[in-house]
Amino acid sequence: MKLVWLSVNCSHSHVSLALPLLNAAAAAADWEWREIACVSGAPAAPAATDIVSLSPDCLLATCYLFTRETVFRICRRVKALSPATVIVLGGPEFLGDNRAVLSREGWLDGVVRGEGEGIISRLLETVATGGDLSRLPGVCARLSDGTIHDTGAGAPPLPFDQLPDPTSSPFFKTDRPFAQLEVSRGCPCACGFCTSGGTPVRAGDIGQLVVRLECLRDRGVREVRMLDRTFNASPRRCVRLLTLFRERFPDLRFHIEIHPGFLTEEIREALCLAPPGQLHIEAGVQTSDPVPIGQMGRQAADAAWEGMRFLATGQNWVTHVDFIAGLPGQTLVSLLADVTAAMAEGPAEIQLETLKVLPGTRFAENCDTLGLVHAPDPPYEVLRTAAMPVEDLRQAENVSKVIDRFYNTPQLRQAFRQGVKADGVAFLTGLTRHLDAVGGLERPMALAGRLRIAHDYAVSAGLVSVAAAVEYAWLRWGLSPQHGLRPATLWKEEIPESAVAVEGEWPSNPVKIWRADIHGDVFLFVFHRHVIKQPAQAVFQVIDAPHGD
Repeated sequence: MKLVWLSVNCSHSHVSLALPLLNAAAAAADWEWREIACVSGAPAAPAATDIVSLSPDCLLATCYLFTRETVFRICRRVKALSPATVIVLGGPEFLGDNRAVLSREGWLDGVVRGEGEGIISRLLETVATGGDLSRLPGVCARLSDGTIHDTGAGAPPLPFDQLPDPTSSPFFKTDRPFAQLEVSRGCPCACGFCTSGGTPVRAGDIGQLVVRLECLRDRGVREVRMLDRTFNASPRRCVRLLTLFRERFPDLRFHIEIHPGFLTEEIREALCLAPPGQLHIEAGVQTSDPVPIGQMGRQAADAAWEGMRFLATGQNWVTHVDFIAGLPGQTLVSLLADVTAAMAEGPAEIQLETLKVLPGTRFAENCDTLGLVHAPDPPYEVLRTAAMPVEDLRQAENVSKVIDRFYNTPQLRQAFRQGVKADGVAFLTGLTRHLDAVGGLERPMALAGRLRIAHDYAVSAGLVSVAAAVEYAWLRWGLSPQHGLRPATLWKEEIPESAVAVEGEWPSNPVKIWRADIHGDVFLFVFHRHVIKQPAQAVFQVIDAPHGD
């Protein structure tokens, strides 16, 4: 029997673990497995043609909100060309009521609700014998009389230690920038927007994890993303894992998701002992507004905010902070206050995403009560709430683009933070309006273009300190000293003894020095002589220097 797995991923780097997990779980089944892969949004015809050419008895795929439409387009073509191929889908897209999708999509033979490792072998046996898919636990299917079978139950989950080892599958990818491993499944938090909200936590054996990490290291992997909803749900286990990473795998980099409200002193101490650069931490704050916090089912925000502050100011790791726009009860005012307050703390990245009302979540089941109006198709983004009209959500989306293009760009972050420090929320909303007015929200823009726009806005708004910070960034990051925001002149003398080092160290190679008078402060930007468009190797501030313009 021949099986084709359709892998539709958001990018070349982000590869789902579903294929290697299910392939390893069904290793004993007498099936030939093949993979056809593409990225979300790719044309459907090439993948469909490739699948049909393999004459599969069964086609499987997993769907999530960013891949569902591409999977559907491909599968429709496969069924048209090969009606005998049994098509079964799974993934988080099918955690809700599946009767509508099975009624609408006649090509779809069945969907699996929940985890598939425990039933994959039985599913393949049923396909091979022409049996009734609806008899399998967690499988929703169309019966012979055309009615839809959906009990609302999911496939029984296996204990974590009985889950297969994905690294044992030939389909486990190690040729990407990073590999993924699960540490646990489930989450103790009951967030209403999350498909894992309030589900039992199942954690794996740490010795088993060590074996898999050693396997990945031996295969050349240098970055591992730990798939764990809340890495520090168990403080004791979190400390053990951080100690393991530090002592056994100091050469690997780990991406972990930490709840900032669950940071014990022991966890903080373990984080501070991590080798510099080993950890990339994602901290989901989401909101500090007590109204949406209550609707979500989260704890009070004080602990989470204090934990975020600790993570954002840490020196040994990189912190990425998440916020959500469009939560029930949240206002645009409270959202923008949250974002600008977080910028003051200085995390490396801030992500502001519009709420997605995912199938099977509490928010999806209670939209009317919560006042949520969302798109009926993936990615199910909120269109309006009782507290945020359409216009407010559009402004939140525009602010998100500004954050990505300015704050999350390392060369611009300090200038952006200076703007928030000088003018608070007004700087964020003002720059957003200015960028929209010049058509910069929708088109890509080089660093020089973004700096010019930030400078134009700062000058027009009378924000002298922000304009100075942007002019400094222009020269610091190696843009034209002669045709930039602030004229600079070559400095051919020695660095004065009174000069104070602001950044970097004096390079050993021959250098070129540019002098700039930036709103009353004189700086010397030191570069390698023959390197063009590279960051300055060092910056000195000249004290008591005569000023130019």
